[in-house]
Amino acid sequence: MKIFLDCDDTIMNSSECIIDLLNKKNGTNKTIRDLKDFHYRSIDKTLTDEDVIRLFESDEFWNSVDYNNGFLEIKGFIDSNFDVEIVSCGTKLNLDKKEKKLKSLGYKFTGIPIKNDSNLCKKCINMQGGIQIDDNMNSMENTNATIKILFQNGNDFTWNRPKPNIDNLYVVQTWKEIFQILEFLKKNPDFV
Repeated sequence: MKIFLDCDDTIMNSSECIIDLLNKKNGTNKTIRDLKDFHYRSIDKTLTDEDVIRLFESDEFWNSVDYNNGFLEIKGFIDSNFDVEIVSCGTKLNLDKKEKKLKSLGYKFTGIPIKNDSNLCKKCINMQGGIQIDDNMNSMENTNATIKILFQNGNDFTWNRPKPNIDNLYVVQTWKEIFQILEFLKKNPDFV
């Protein structure tokens, strides 16, 4: 069985890292709970879209960003039971740095180049018969993945709210819940 895994805010704590970088820059103390928008203006109202792109392309970001601990806890199970491909959107520079950072995981990496972050759709990737795990509903709603797992990680953002009429969509808060679904699917492959 194949898993199509998102990177930012799914296996990596990208938004927490961006907020930490902005806190250092601005002398503030904001957290993920203060984030209300996709462009981090609730964290720093002076940010432009280009500023956010530069942050996601910066060496400071890539030298600081951590993997989600919940993902690391079940990585061994995933590795021994599934074929994994990381599918992520970004600018060319962001994708190059992302692929370099993720190389140590040993997964296939597919980058989807974007000019801006307004369209994070991943329907260009054939996920038929697979399981997609992502934190962004726009990245999932038009794919052909058989099972879709929307990872909210305890957050309620406009981009991670489920949309109606999406078949086989599971909404989860933790990697432990993802593990339970994957464990069930491994034991019951007919569901995929």
